[in-house]
This record gives sequence, C-alpha cells and structure tokens, in this order.
Amino acid sequence: MKYEYYKDKYKTISIKLDKEKDAPVIKYFEDLAAKGTGAKHAICWLVASELKRQVMLKNMFNEFFKVEDVEEVK
Repeated sequence: MKYEYYKDKYKTISIKLDKEKDAPVIKYFEDLAAKGTGAKHAICWLVASELKRQVMLKNMFNEFFKVEDVEEVK
C-alpha cells in the first residue's frame, strides 16, 4: 500500500460525540445509516449546502448594496 499517496490524497477529520449531550446528533446519523446514507455523505452535503448559501447571501448583499473594493483610508 502506498502510504504517501493516501496521506497526500485524503484528509481525516474526526469528532467525538458525547453519548448523552449529543444523543440527537448520534440518532440522526444512525437513522441515516439505516436508510443507507453514511455520516460522511451527510456531513459533506450539509457543509456544501451551507457554503453555497453563504456565497449566495454574499452575492445578494453585494448586488443590493453595490459593494465595491475601496482603498483603506489612513
């Protein structure tokens, strides 16, 4: 196995969930898994959706207020 290839290609991000405090989140992922959707897919989809929303809001803000780059006044 080519360790360097996988090390350069993939990024691992892990989180630890408290079984009591994060019970609704754990249940959400368990329910998704039962339906055939993995946690990785769900998390990536949610984050991608949020990023698209942020870009859309920024574009709407810039269009509404006609924001232009201005030089910093000293």
